[in-house]
Amino acid sequence: AITRDMGMHAPSRMALLMLAVGALAGGASSACAGIGSSSAFRAAARCSVLRPPRASARALAGFSKQPAAGAGKRAAPLKAKKQWDRHTALAKKGAPAFDVAARKDDSTEWLAVGTVCVADATLARAAAARQRVLIADHAKRLHMPLKQLGKSAQLQVGVRAADGAPFEQVRAADAAAADGSPVVEGDAIGFEGKADPASGYYCHYSDGRVVQAGSAATAASDAAEAP
Repeated sequence: AITRDMGMHAPSRMALLMLAVGALAGGASSACAGIGSSSAFRAAARCSVLRPPRASARALAGFSKQPAAGAGKRAAPLKAKKQWDRHTALAKKGAPAFDVAARKDDSTEWLAVGTVCVADATLARAAAARQRVLIADHAKRLHMPLKQLGKSAQLQVGVRAADGAPFEQVRAADAAAADGSPVVEGDAIGFEGKADPASGYYCHYSDGRVVQAGSAATAASDAAEAP
């Protein structure tokens, strides 16, 4: 006759209940000993012993998402209009402006993009590096060879310390301190690009027409409004 095993060798519900109670009380093994000495009971007792959870392989490998001690805050993205306003405000206070440019790579020439403004002249490289995304984006608006590279193309950005000096490439590291925090905050620097009538970026208008761009246009406007 065909028979089915309906758990003849498995511990009864009462036995499992006693095992659970014994495990919670810290005596799983002794609870099993009181129930019986069959191999099935001993196997159930071994399975019921509570074990501490294992650390995952990812955590042991150092990939857990715990912040590193002493890590600095990440620099927040900058907005073109806000940095233009800050450039204007800094220029009115007499802060120096430094020419910035962009290019595809070392084999191509630098193409003028605009200026960065910062009160401390020693931070010109940091100011350009901190705003390099804005500079590169505007370079693609101004110059067709750079625009044709595509939006995802990474451009080199450079700044020069004085008129007539060669442009020096800046990198992300120039804008970050040792702990990763920005050397200069966005509100302490500014960027003003060359006027681009096609897009309207960095343009000044008078009677619906584009007038001279940049800080010179701002100064002329202030002079016209003066009593």
